[in-house]
Amino acid sequence: MIQRSRRRLAATMLTLTLAGALGGCVSLLPKAKPALLYSFGFAQATDAPMNTMARGVTLAPVEFPREAMGDGILTVEGQQTSYVAGARWAAPATVMFRQALDRAFDSAAPGAHLLNRGEPGPSAATLVVDVTRFEADYTDPKAAPTVRITLRARLAAPDGSPLDATVFDVSKPAGENRVGAIVAAYDAATTEALSGLARWVDQKTPAPVPIRPAPRSTSPSASTKSTTTTSTTTTRQP
Repeated sequence: MIQRSRRRLAATMLTLTLAGALGGCVSLLPKAKPALLYSFGFAQATDAPMNTMARGVTLAPVEFPREAMGDGILTVEGQQTSYVAGARWAAPATVMFRQALDRAFDSAAPGAHLLNRGEPGPSAATLVVDVTRFEADYTDPKAAPTVRITLRARLAAPDGSPLDATVFDVSKPAGENRVGAIVAAYDAATTEALSGLARWVDQKTPAPVPIRPAPRSTSPSASTKSTTTTSTTTTRQP
């Protein structure tokens, strides 16, 4: 009985010793400085009410460069890519890009409206957007970078036939080589590219073709009766 109590006491002491050691290890680790969060695409925000008569446009899934899809602020120097240290986007770039596209249509395309998934209403066209470049380019390592955004857009009719296609290529130099200035250049480039895209869609999207009901066909009974009456009349003798 005494040996069993001693074993329990030894096990308890060992547990407390390990817990204390682990707690000491955690407290000795250096505290990581939290990353600053930034956003883009808010320069075009508007409180204007949506036009209820706007033509609906279906947006296909937006293609994005893999290295720019996440929350890292992408920079390019020659063949090397990296992310700004100590800073991140407040959400994945793909999510913020989609939100910025909605705001661009609200402010620059009063006659067109992007249909959300499951939203009722006819679609006048389908918009396909491929983002082929979304980066801060350091052409000169000693100078501030230039933010470059390239969009390839295609517009198709509801039956799949092409309506138009174009490319938006926007470059905005950062005023200084610091995070705030780089983010401001991202914001300005995104606003210009998406506003141009929204205006282009507004101009190229046709009005939806109304569905006309099929004409009513004459009932077979009425047609037979009319034919019979005509036959009887033509055979009557004077």
